Amino acid sequence: MVRRLVGYLRYETEQEKDLLEQIYWLSRLYYNFFLPSMKLIRKEGIGSRVTKKHNLPKRPYRRLLESPELSPEQKDCLRQTYERLNAIKLKRDIDRLRDGLWRLQKTKGNCPYFRLDFYVRQ
Repeated sequence: MVRRLVGYLRYETEQEKDLLEQIYWLSRLYYNFFLPSMKLIRKEGIGSRVTKKHNLPKRPYRRLLESPELSPEQKDCLRQTYERLNAIKLKRDIDRLRDGLWRLQKTKGNCPYFRLDFYVRQ
């Protein structure tokens, strides 16, 4: 998931580290509260073939609310966090930070085949 988010380039400077921290913080909220994922129920091996069975897609946030492991106070805290979030704004901020990260890579000049104009929205 991280490589899909920020790519395979090398990030070394303090400015890049700060941008990565912001991207990771926002993406954690975006992925856990808004994007569904399938949870593996079981995996069966029959000879060399492996069959996997998954649950229906559900957001990790919803899975936590359904979990008996959390106290009602923890669930209320999660609900309050969810109510304050805006998926569109989160995604826009992640994209803006990622574009800034890629701009820094372009200015470093250590990626000759990197085309910034391919990634920047007009």
